[in-house]
Amino acid sequence: MKRRLYLRAKSGAFSLISASLLLACGKNSSDVMTLKVSNGVEIDHSEYPSVVLLRVNGRDFCTGTFVNDSQLITAASCVFDTRVSNPNIQIVEPRVVDGQLSFYPRAQAEELVLNPNYSRWQSRGVNGQDIGIIKFPAYTAPGVRSLASLAPSIAQEVAVVGYSLLQAKGDPMEDEPGLTQLQKQFAQDYVASKLDGMLVAESNLGSGDTRSLNESMTALDIFPGKPLFVRGQLAGITSGLSYGRNAEDEVIQYQKFVDINSMESQDFLERELD
Repeated sequence: MKRRLYLRAKSGAFSLISASLLLACGKNSSDVMTLKVSNGVEIDHSEYPSVVLLRVNGRDFCTGTFVNDSQLITAASCVFDTRVSNPNIQIVEPRVVDGQLSFYPRAQAEELVLNPNYSRWQSRGVNGQDIGIIKFPAYTAPGVRSLASLAPSIAQEVAVVGYSLLQAKGDPMEDEPGLTQLQKQFAQDYVASKLDGMLVAESNLGSGDTRSLNESMTALDIFPGKPLFVRGQLAGITSGLSYGRNAEDEVIQYQKFVDINSMESQDFLERELD
């Protein structure tokens, strides 16, 4: 049975958390009702144990994936503004206590290394250098994923795992607040293109207006660093996304991942991973 995490929308904890999370993606809370992995289905928090939730500087949240017992890979864009020695980064476990969503620290990071060529100003931070490694104490990892030895091919199916925040509207007539639910989600997409050290995965979100676009935003907007898996191996890390429409006027979402098999990523990983 899936462990569901809910929070009353009126609680002070949610106001504080949602404000910091939504600030990171530049969206007003009145514009966003559902932030989710596109095409995603809920999975239990114990599944994909290598994929963990990170809290940065006590306020921002990211996703990371362990590739050995002490090191995980995430997006540089999520952690660039914290110190590299004893960085203010924790693995946290979401829990609901007395109707409020809380995040319990499980481990404290020891070291942070970013791709030295990463620039938050290049393509608004969405680029093939958007990768970093966080080191924790030995044997911290609850699970480990190996690195893919080859990049996925065009049209190959891939899997994306991430965290999602969903809010249900309450009933004002009954003075019932909405509930906010934190989920871990799994989605299947396919690789549409490769360019400049990046993999682009494509999702058809169907027809809709701007409101539908806002309600279909992915977990990247609040939980950057989602992993892309190929045959169960780590092949990419989320850097950014964009939207477009096809000939049928359906909304298409393009998720952009750092290709860990690009020459630059390989040089960085070989140099910094234990």
